[in-house]
Amino acid sequence: MEIHSEHILFNSFLFKIDKSDTKSCQACDGEQGQKAAAEMVDHFLFHCGAHSAQRQILTRAIGWNNINFKNTMLTMK
Repeated sequence: MEIHSEHILFNSFLFKIDKSDTKSCQACDGEQGQKAAAEMVDHFLFHCGAHSAQRQILTRAIGWNNINFKNTMLTMK
């Protein structure tokens, strides 16, 4: 439920309710000279470099074509 509503304890939500000083993802924190991305569900599941190993496991389980929010949430794997 928290993931679907995006009311999960990521910095983007915590910043909105004045519980964090930044929206940025502290896990990847703008690695490789890139601007730090906002820590949101989409970033966490599909883009954060700090979670690439887990994302590979997810990709193998549900298939590359299903790597999007809707299919990820609908797939029991």
